[in-house]
Amino acid sequence: MNQADDQKAQSRPEPSVNLNLSRNILLAIGLFNICFYGFVLNSAPKSLPKMLEAQNNAIAEDKKMTPEEFESKSALVVKNATNNSWVSIVVGVGIVILAFLIPLAPSGFAVFALGLFVISLGYQAYLGFEVFTEGILIKVICIYAFFQAVRFSLEYELRNVPKIKKHQIQFPEPDA
Repeated sequence: MNQADDQKAQSRPEPSVNLNLSRNILLAIGLFNICFYGFVLNSAPKSLPKMLEAQNNAIAEDKKMTPEEFESKSALVVKNATNNSWVSIVVGVGIVILAFLIPLAPSGFAVFALGLFVISLGYQAYLGFEVFTEGILIKVICIYAFFQAVRFSLEYELRNVPKIKKHQIQFPEPDA
């Protein structure tokens, strides 16, 4: 019985493997967004003002921010981090939902998930260059992973389309 189960697992059709790879990539990206930005949402109000204060103290006396500037800058940074976190968590939830719906329209949902991620990047760019460039390597890796998910879903869809053989086109016979 164990050997039969191993053969079934090894003889799994290729298209379902591609679909599962695409789903797993979307799940990984979505869950990463939810977990990471949930952590940022929880820690930003506590740690960011302390970090700004340490940076302000390390600057020369003539270039330091006044207390009013410091308070406004601190409030802005916390507000941007909070807004960015909420948007990224919502996008992560959307990507996870699309991962479970991917068998219905594989390449369509994979491209839609990529679009959601790009919208979150656009919102980060809207918030400011500092917000956008934080974790830029992770964002590049996520975009590469999205392209792989789209590739796997397209392979799944194209593998189920009947292939046209060369010289398969039938021309009508000429009239007599």
